[in-house]
Amino acid sequence: MLIRFVLVFLFCTRVATGAVEPLTDAEALWLQQHRDSLRVGIAEVPPQQAYLNAQGQLEGLAIEYLDAVEHALGIKFERVLLSSYGEMMGQARARKIDLVYAASRTPGREQFLSFTSPYNYVSNNIFVRKGDEQNNNLTYFSDKSFAVTSGTAVAEYVSENYPSIKLVPAHSSREAFNLLAAGQVDGVGATAASAYKHVFEAGLPNITLVGPLGYDYAISLGARNDWPVLTRILQKGLDSLPPAQVEAIEQRWNRPADKARVDLERIKDSLTWLLTAVALVIAAGLFWWNRSLKREIRQRCEAESQLSFLAYHDATTGLLNRPGFLQALDKAHKTQQPYALVLLGLDQFRIKNELWGQHIGNELLRHLAQRLAAFLPAHMTVARLGGDEFAVLFPVADLPQDGMLNQLVREVRRPMVLADRSVQVVSATCGVVVIERPLERAELALQQVEVALKHAKGNQRGGFLRYDVSMGQNDIQDQLWKEQLALAIEHDQLFLEYQPQLDLHKHKVVGFEALVRWQHPERGRVAPCDFIPLAERTGLISALGDWVLKTACYQAARWRNQGLDFEYVAVNVSVRQFADADFARKVMAVLAETGLPASALELEITETLFMGEDEDVRNTLDELSAQGIRFSIDDFGTGFSSLLYLKQLPVETLKLAQEFVLDLADNSSSLQIVNAATRLGHSLGMRVIAEGVEGEDVEHILQGLNCDMVQGFLYSRPVNPSQVSAEWLQELGWRCEAMAQQAEYVASTE
Repeated sequence: MLIRFVLVFLFCTRVATGAVEPLTDAEALWLQQHRDSLRVGIAEVPPQQAYLNAQGQLEGLAIEYLDAVEHALGIKFERVLLSSYGEMMGQARARKIDLVYAASRTPGREQFLSFTSPYNYVSNNIFVRKGDEQNNNLTYFSDKSFAVTSGTAVAEYVSENYPSIKLVPAHSSREAFNLLAAGQVDGVGATAASAYKHVFEAGLPNITLVGPLGYDYAISLGARNDWPVLTRILQKGLDSLPPAQVEAIEQRWNRPADKARVDLERIKDSLTWLLTAVALVIAAGLFWWNRSLKREIRQRCEAESQLSFLAYHDATTGLLNRPGFLQALDKAHKTQQPYALVLLGLDQFRIKNELWGQHIGNELLRHLAQRLAAFLPAHMTVARLGGDEFAVLFPVADLPQDGMLNQLVREVRRPMVLADRSVQVVSATCGVVVIERPLERAELALQQVEVALKHAKGNQRGGFLRYDVSMGQNDIQDQLWKEQLALAIEHDQLFLEYQPQLDLHKHKVVGFEALVRWQHPERGRVAPCDFIPLAERTGLISALGDWVLKTACYQAARWRNQGLDFEYVAVNVSVRQFADADFARKVMAVLAETGLPASALELEITETLFMGEDEDVRNTLDELSAQGIRFSIDDFGTGFSSLLYLKQLPVETLKLAQEFVLDLADNSSSLQIVNAATRLGHSLGMRVIAEGVEGEDVEHILQGLNCDMVQGFLYSRPVNPSQVSAEWLQELGWRCEAMAQQAEYVASTE
């Protein structure tokens, strides 16, 4: 208790001086317990993030941020210098280090790391040999070799999104550029700063920059994801850094006066004097040499000017990029005058990119940038922050009104005629924030407008939504619930209940649907309608789905070993879970581990899975079906399935949505829908199951419609697996048979 009191007192003292947000008692105690054992991995990423100077000491932007966080928290991490960035990520995955000093958030890394908010942004570009300038985006590198530094987020991005590219992992960006210069690869993905260091200083004249790679680094501190408290502590350390200190770090590393560069004007003056003097003696030969040298100097000046421009401008649209916009935002913040931000996100732009190709997507972005620049007054700042997001900074005299915002949305939606004469239409959703009083840091305004856009996408798509403090509170609440759900998955707070599915013709239980439940230690039973959408929003749905799959298969295997008579256990699979390229292997591994036959597993999928022509989805279905796993379409009738897909896919069962079944006896529209869906399923050779059967009148109607199977409270609520026995199954079969006989009697007397 004394140690805890001292730590809390020290951090509270810093709060009093404006140094750091106070740690909670639990955080302070945790930090004290681990302060001598926390290991941070560091790999050289020259020239800006981290490198060893001539004295063998670490320098760089990321190193300075790490030093500042250590000072703010009053702790010194054990620094582990590793040979490459890839080795650092490998050590983090293996839990041999506890945090990494500089990392971008990716789906692959989220499996073993959690991240603070970004403290720096770096753009990535494509470099090729001169003469190959037509290869100006990643789609041109299909079946070609492309080098990136191994273990980086760029390597993961290219691998996942462009599988046809022959990815060549390099130990460092220097090695990647050497491979390109030697003709051993066709392109390189790297930052402009790396290019300057390894291309121009090393004298590789045959390499040129051709365009953006399409993925920019948002650099954060990363900590092992099984210690969420460490991420919160690191975030508080970052948030405590004074704006002046942050600005000094950025000035020192992102906008330095590069002392290593040649003073070109001085060289030109000296060479002019020298050549003039020598020309009096040597004549024409040196004159031609002078022209050649001037040409080289001019080319170097142009290249450096291009790199300088790209550091703060988007290569596709010519607008400011995120670092450039943050500079403008910081200037507006320092005036201490009111200003406003509008963050504009294009709707379904990723689908257009995939459908028409990246070159069409880039042309749309260029058209939209020109349209925004023409529509908005010249004194407003417009930027492309990356992907499909544009930002507008309004000065105090032009705070946005609803009418102007509606005009902005309509302006974006006007049709665009592209170079190939095709007509394209895009829509946009806007988040808006008005800053009337100075915030602690300018970046907080950008964070607020990003929250507003996120909520607008969910509730006001195609319009705009102004930021409200409750939005941030909802996000905080989501984060708290996410951490608790992650703990629930790891610490057995979840359990499964099983609802029987009965065959109306055989009068017996043929299967069970596994339904996940959460018994919170403090809040009690949490409804699935609350925590399953939470898992989908926060990215935990795959982990939750994997747990349900394994637990259900273990239980079904136990029942089979006990001699219970049933055919299968049904498990719901989310779209995100199914989209995992490794999903088929995971399912087969679970079956091998639990000993459950493939034929005893049914995967329930939704119609959403078939929206778009995704060959990977079809391949996964075929692969699992070939192993004997059965499939059913859940909530059939609420989505937009193509009849062609239903005919071609290996689906055995259509599961009618309970929205239609519940009021089947009272709603003629529901009756017609259920009748049509049942006939459709039978015509395609599928079985049809109705869920949500609660009344005998509904059961009688389903009998008359020749529905194959039923599930609902009329037969049994979801039960604990301990309640399932041979006697219980037999009793349910008798009850089903009695209802069937009653339905036949009623039908014969009508």
